[in-house]
Amino acid sequence: MRKYLAGALAAFMALACLNVAVAGADVQSINAKLTPKKLSKKKYKPATIAIAIETQNNDQAGDSPPEFQNQPPAATRTIVDFPKNMKFDTSAAPHCKVSEAALANTTTEQATNLCGKKSIVSVGEQPGPGFPKKTGAIQRVGSAVGFTDFTVVVTAFNGQKKNTLFLHARVQALPITAVLVGKLTKNQKASLSNGPSLDVTVPVLAAGGIKTFKTTVKHGKYVQARCKQKNMTFGARSTYNSGPNTDHTPTKATTKSKCKQKK
Repeated sequence: MRKYLAGALAAFMALACLNVAVAGADVQSINAKLTPKKLSKKKYKPATIAIAIETQNNDQAGDSPPEFQNQPPAATRTIVDFPKNMKFDTSAAPHCKVSEAALANTTTEQATNLCGKKSIVSVGEQPGPGFPKKTGAIQRVGSAVGFTDFTVVVTAFNGQKKNTLFLHARVQALPITAVLVGKLTKNQKASLSNGPSLDVTVPVLAAGGIKTFKTTVKHGKYVQARCKQKNMTFGARSTYNSGPNTDHTPTKATTKSKCKQKK
């Protein structure tokens, strides 16, 4: 059951894009805002990132069964590449007191008590009548006659180990929980933007895919940014679950944005 919501973290991984990036036949789009917009040219300062990601239904799948056409494809791995203007300091927030295994099958409240409230690095809220404005996800499960959407409460914790991130995703209506681990890495040759990356391997979904994901990340100096280069590139690299009826080629997406240098 833990695999049911594993795709949630794939959506969370695009932590900094100011414009929309479209990957592979409009399958996925990323829209986010980095604040403040005016930043020092030399010194890194605390920043806030708000992200919204939409993944379209698998309608272009051709001969695939209707249930696959009526839900988004499931990502198996997503790597988000950030510009040199950004960096992450996981020592700036308390680390979760337990491992990801200890968070399995927990509620949001239980996970918060186990990790410690101060280890939360996302700005969250409980779902109300509508979809949460700051942090949350929609899990879409397709069928031959349409689809069913489930609201997911998403909480990001500073991982137990250095340069790791725990994403706790809870569907209260079912109820089930998925906990995924992301790894922050420094500049790599494969990066699309020459900056740090967040690499997440996603277990194959038991059903459905993530249709909508929103999150705001802010915790002291956990996220930091400057404006040494006014033109910034962000990139996302994703692979998807492949099989007789669910084949999707890997996608790469880049988007560019600008910051303003403080005088």
